[in-house]
Amino acid sequence: MKPLSLFAECQNRRDRLVYYASFLTAVAIGTAGSFDSLSSDTPGWQIAMVVVFGLISCLGLFYRRRWPVGVGVFVVIVGFTGPLAGGAYLIALLNLAIRRPWRFAAALSAFTVLTAPLYLALYPSGDPILLYMFLLTIVSSGVVAWGMYIRARRELVESLRARTRQAEADRDQRLAQAREQERTRIAREMHDVLAHRISLVALNAGALEFRPDASPEEVQEAAAVVRANAHLALDELRT
Repeated sequence: MKPLSLFAECQNRRDRLVYYASFLTAVAIGTAGSFDSLSSDTPGWQIAMVVVFGLISCLGLFYRRRWPVGVGVFVVIVGFTGPLAGGAYLIALLNLAIRRPWRFAAALSAFTVLTAPLYLALYPSGDPILLYMFLLTIVSSGVVAWGMYIRARRELVESLRARTRQAEADRDQRLAQAREQERTRIAREMHDVLAHRISLVALNAGALEFRPDASPEEVQEAAAVVRANAHLALDELRT
């Protein structure tokens, strides 16, 4: 069993850049949201908790391809500890909408919206609860819709690639069949032509065998016919 690492699913440099970009984006969004939820009189232990659990949720994004549902649920649960996990939540929700049927992302989004009052009890904001839930619903729905669009586009591209591969396979099969048919036609023509030439050679050779009293001119003529048909047969065989 392969050991878990932050880059266990990275196949190339591009994948690593995507992982880095997702992590930094989640941290940036979460940091921006923390300025509204945290104030100067927030206890130090609470700020430390927000930072630690927020970074943990962002680091969890490195496993989002392997466990999209698990990472999404983990990020939502960790999100109750502070606003720094907000960016990780959006990326995890987008990833879930891309890699799983839409109902999984919709269920996670609905759970987040319904538990928003609990989060606001821990981190009060100046906005009314209903307004906050409404805005959260709009943002989550937009993320889910975006993920569904990406998923549909990827499926379309994969379908087109599959059709292209099938068309190439059909083309190769038709070419192979055409080559086989051409070989069969050539072999049939070769058989017919050579059979005719060899029959003439055998006929004239038989005449020489059964006409021991033939004149030298007749023998020479029959030998010339045998030699000519033999040369023709060789020439047609080379052709």
